[in-house]
Amino acid sequence: MKNQNGIKKYVFTLVLAFSLAGFTSIAVANNHYFIQMKVNKDASGLDIRTSKKDTGDCKGRKKKKGCVRVPVDDGNLMVSFLLAGNSKCRLQNGAKWKLNGVTLGGKNSSDKPKVWGGFEKDKQVKDDFDFMDASKGTLNPDSTASDRIFTISDENQSTYTIWYKVAAVCVDGSGKVLDTIETDPRIENTGTMGL
Repeated sequence: MKNQNGIKKYVFTLVLAFSLAGFTSIAVANNHYFIQMKVNKDASGLDIRTSKKDTGDCKGRKKKKGCVRVPVDDGNLMVSFLLAGNSKCRLQNGAKWKLNGVTLGGKNSSDKPKVWGGFEKDKQVKDDFDFMDASKGTLNPDSTASDRIFTISDENQSTYTIWYKVAAVCVDGSGKVLDTIETDPRIENTGTMGL
């Protein structure tokens, strides 16, 4: 994985973030954003519980919560998506919601992409993100990923906007997926000066 911090530093940062944020909003520490999400009331999607000001506030265009703006020369950024609240899924007794991954798409698009991925030949995006499959846009998580936390790395080398889709799945006791929900804000990379 690209430029990943040690697990001890990550755990310390995560504990600090939860302590400061009270697990009710977002915290930013050492170029690390923590975006909290919660399954909405009718279980039709993930609601971002993060204030716009705490994610760089993607200025200038109408954007929903969760848009992350990476300032010039901020270098490598870690973004942790946190599934908060009760993980119980109402579709079946004992079923639970779990984070299922992050997918990228729609580079420099003002509209949500209809097709995700397509980055196998895009050097800028491939240099910034650690893909599991660039053609599908799926990202590798860092080594601390779990059912409730999924962390990605962004090198912020080039200037562009990209959409990210965070998915959660409702799984039963046998691991069968019963439903999938998602949210899809954007990341605005402002690049590193001098590159």
